[in-house]
Amino acid sequence: MSDNEIDQEIEPECIDSPIPHIKDNTEKSPKWIYVLAIIYVFVVYFIYLYYSFDEDTVIIRKIPVLLPCFIPFIMGIINLIVLIANSSKLTRKSLFTCSLIIKYSLIPFYVYGISIILAALAFLIVPFASLLAPALAAFMIIVGYSAVLGALPFSLLYLIKSRREKVNGTLITVLAIICQFFFTWDVIAIMILSFKEKRHRVITILAILLFIGWGIYFVKKEILE
Repeated sequence: MSDNEIDQEIEPECIDSPIPHIKDNTEKSPKWIYVLAIIYVFVVYFIYLYYSFDEDTVIIRKIPVLLPCFIPFIMGIINLIVLIANSSKLTRKSLFTCSLIIKYSLIPFYVYGISIILAALAFLIVPFASLLAPALAAFMIIVGYSAVLGALPFSLLYLIKSRREKVNGTLITVLAIICQFFFTWDVIAIMILSFKEKRHRVITILAILLFIGWGIYFVKKEILE
């Protein structure tokens, strides 16, 4: 058997045996993954819109008052199932972009919620508000944490893929995963990884300025005034 014939027999086997869970970065993810992330953002903001409706004129206000709070969490479970089922089609970079879209788009949501929580806690010293304030703070925590948990699938799958592709080390990956379960720290972790990945750095700088600006505005409006 000649050398050329040997090469022809070996070459196809080498081509057909890549590591299955690591996707070539030159490939592109399907566009629907970005739509899924944007829909999630709209769902989260719908919560505030829902509770601003007039109870007497909007029929959907007849459903249990706390049920909409858990919609982001429910959608997060659906997203997790969809992403896992299509994980072989998704790249690390696309998952990171989706995580960034969600985290940065929800900065006003988180800042507003945190400002309300701080304002409610500040009213604990007022006698007539001492019962209402803790209930309002607990309600906002439930809403906010539901949004945090619902956003987990994109960021967790990104972190897992980044570790498999040896983009991030074990320590960074573990710390970033832990941060995804806590207010503010989940956004900060994505910001840091944006500079490490050298992707969307300009948007990250704008998000940092937005984070600071919204924080100053709502602390001044809700607490100091």
